[in-house]
Amino acid sequence: MSPIANWKRMVTVAALTGCALLLVACKEKDTVVKGSDLLRTADETSFDFPSIGPVSLQGNPLNPAATGLADTIVQRQADAVVTPGDQTGATIPIEMVGLSLQSKKPVPFPGKGDCNIYVTLDKLGSKHSTGHMTIVEDQAGGKGTFTSKFDHVYFTVSATDTVTHNPCMPEQALDLDLAGARPTEWQKDPHGAFTVQGPLGDQDANLHSGLTGRMEDFFIKDVVEDPAPIPRTQERVQEKHLKVIHTAGSAPAQSDKTAN
Repeated sequence: MSPIANWKRMVTVAALTGCALLLVACKEKDTVVKGSDLLRTADETSFDFPSIGPVSLQGNPLNPAATGLADTIVQRQADAVVTPGDQTGATIPIEMVGLSLQSKKPVPFPGKGDCNIYVTLDKLGSKHSTGHMTIVEDQAGGKGTFTSKFDHVYFTVSATDTVTHNPCMPEQALDLDLAGARPTEWQKDPHGAFTVQGPLGDQDANLHSGLTGRMEDFFIKDVVEDPAPIPRTQERVQEKHLKVIHTAGSAPAQSDKTAN
């Protein structure tokens, strides 16, 4: 091969390599805008409560007129800038801002009768049920998977007599450490999910107007496919550590318990 031909070949290879590197470096990114996820609790949800025992739970919609049948609301509190096909994803802060569950059937309390159990978010003081979510987008864009973990979920358990509506026990304030067990699918289109509409930047909305360019909304696919999906905050979990913080009307409890 002549020196000139060899030089031309080297220039061509260098140019092609440079183009490839440029494409990798400049690959377009998508922005999953911040908003709220409206979740419903699965039929098989149960929990082993201190001093009560295992209880089967069902969702008690928070505000049907405003949020449909959602019994759990999680805020994604920052935009997630993701690159299609990049499995690293983007990690953002999340906070559970709504939780409302109740027992499927009354639970007998010795000397009290049958009582309904209620689980709500503990909003006393400055405690926030926070964690993080990592969002990954598929190569094709517009869908992908995510994982989430809550470092703390602060919630209150109460029990009310089914006849007199009197308390069956003092309220208990609990702290739960909750991690999702598996990646879960998401997509940018609602496809029949309950929507709360709002402008771009509206934290309470899940369907935003004013999206431009490569901005996307976020809908958990289970909500679309399953009439009673397992909220990521209620699903089968890898780790679930329950700590009794205090019982209303008494001194703070010191016991720790691992819930199965």
